[in-house]
Amino acid sequence: FINTLTRVHPRVDLQLGLRVSKDTGQGKRVAQSPTELLSSYPLELFVPQAGLTVKLTENIDWNAYWEYYDYREKFLRNQNYTAHNGYLSLRFRF
Repeated sequence: FINTLTRVHPRVDLQLGLRVSKDTGQGKRVAQSPTELLSSYPLELFVPQAGLTVKLTENIDWNAYWEYYDYREKFLRNQNYTAHNGYLSLRFRF
């Protein structure tokens, strides 16, 4: 993964990130009996992220955050999914 935080203005911070995971699982290993469970399966995960923080006052920040979640299984392929996640928030400091 990689993350970066950049101050684009004295009151504005930009955060960018990327998480990538490619797990090969247990390879081509096959269960020898119905009672043998394999504990990891090959999968890929790709998650770009972006966030923005704006300092509204000395004690209040406005935050906006987004990420795209892309999960892919290579073994069963029945649990692949993607999602856009985002939120807005206010942070109060005392």
